[in-house]
Amino acid sequence: MLMKIFLSLSPSHRAVLKEAIHVAGCILEHPAQSLSLSLSDKFSLFQALAKILQDNNNQFDIETSLVLSLHCATHNCDWDYIESEPILHPITAQLVRLVRAPDQEVVLASIHILARYCCPEHVTEERERESEREREKVRVSERAAKTCREAGLMDALDDIQYGTGEEEVREAATLLADVLYADEEERETETETENERERERNKGGGDTVFHFAQEGEREREGERERGIGRGRHLTTPAW
Repeated sequence: MLMKIFLSLSPSHRAVLKEAIHVAGCILEHPAQSLSLSLSDKFSLFQALAKILQDNNNQFDIETSLVLSLHCATHNCDWDYIESEPILHPITAQLVRLVRAPDQEVVLASIHILARYCCPEHVTEERERESEREREKVRVSERAAKTCREAGLMDALDDIQYGTGEEEVREAATLLADVLYADEEERETETETENERERERNKGGGDTVFHFAQEGEREREGERERGIGRGRHLTTPAW
């Protein structure tokens, strides 16, 4: 039913559209099994929300509803990165733009969605445990990180960290920025290491000359070392 509503509504039906988006968020927030839905139904709904955000003409009230509902989907136990990554990829620019939104709730939700997009395996939203142990290594999607950087995410996160927003929002921005900066440095180090190895391999790349002595020459050389003719007894053991 919701899919039919989404497909039939135009952006001018804002009130009905916002209600439909809100209901979709409530559905996406709960496991499919508890709602007697299939996972494919949930991902179709998730895809529909992303499509509306992609096509939305900067109507902030609609974008707010969309981001909050998408956030419910990405932080649900049914979340599947393989299925969701192609859905999030086309809306990266919109999400990065909303990281600079005037509404702190929208900013936080956008950061969390982008964190899910960039970090398939693990996203930490709490910082309390950092004082107890080193942060767990987070695997970052190279394509997602590249897309977010090109959309200006790092500048947006830096502005939040040094701004006057809510503490929770600044902490989320700092966490995601730290993960992405660490990943970028690691990739640069790996590239430099590989380049250094390549230079080392090419450094001794000149022609190598091998000298092969003939059999007769080796025998004569051996005789000279052992001593021949006069004085041979001085170099030849008595036994």
